[in-house]
Amino acid sequence: MLATPPPYDDMADWSSNRLREWANSLDTSRAPREINWWLSARWTPQRRACDRALDAESRREWAEGFLTLVNCMQRFTTYDRWSASADQFNMRALLIGQLGEVDGNTTWSADALVRDLLAALTLTPREAREQSRTWRSLPTDQILTLRRHKTLLAPLETIVGLLSRSADKDSVRDWLTVRPALP
Repeated sequence: MLATPPPYDDMADWSSNRLREWANSLDTSRAPREINWWLSARWTPQRRACDRALDAESRREWAEGFLTLVNCMQRFTTYDRWSASADQFNMRALLIGQLGEVDGNTTWSADALVRDLLAALTLTPREAREQSRTWRSLPTDQILTLRRHKTLLAPLETIVGLLSRSADKDSVRDWLTVRPALP
């Protein structure tokens, strides 16, 4: 079992596999608790996942490391589910859009990403549309919910063309018509 690395710099030379192995071995007694530590630690896998000089497989492996660290952030700190979901959905959409889908892998499937994203939403398109008409008069927590929905929906614009013909595609279109009206 790998111990918690001291400063982030010690992790910069790790492989994506070592990073995921370490992160998956953490429990509440050994995991760093500071969000800023995790934000720094995830920079390397995020940067490498976006590095177009790397081959597709390497980029996806680094993205898997990034997704693992985002899960750890949510699990071990006060990083909220909305922010974690947005980070994960954006990374997945970026690589699906740039590298294409991977057959049999739900992480790198546009349809699976849409299912995950739609499941994370707490409003229907109709509810969001109605609330957006009067959002300035809503309580702060409802405005925040609308903003969170807008943020989560952003990746849909980049992958809508990759979706199969499913009921989810209709829901995506509904959400994409509502999104510009959200605060």
